[in-house]
Amino acid sequence: MAGWLRRGSLCLVDYPRKQYAGGIRQEITTMSRVEAIEEGVRHLTREELARFRDWFVRFDSDAWDRQIESDVQAGRLDDAAERALAAHRRGESTPL
Repeated sequence: MAGWLRRGSLCLVDYPRKQYAGGIRQEITTMSRVEAIEEGVRHLTREELARFRDWFVRFDSDAWDRQIESDVQAGRLDDAAERALAAHRRGESTPL
């Protein structure tokens, strides 16, 4: 017997179910989470795909901003910034 792993209205993956004495145990197939998402996206309507694309662009942009902010706060970009400023002071940069 198969069932569907659902997240909201999007079916992500079909998975087998096995009956045990304690109830139904769900076992996810060898399909990875990414493959399951890819499969779900393939079944979206044009309108749903457009909404998903808009959402994902915002999601990815926000994640990038959070990572950059974290890197700045932790000082991980200090050396790169200093090298860039030193190159600029030496006249090795060009106006945008």
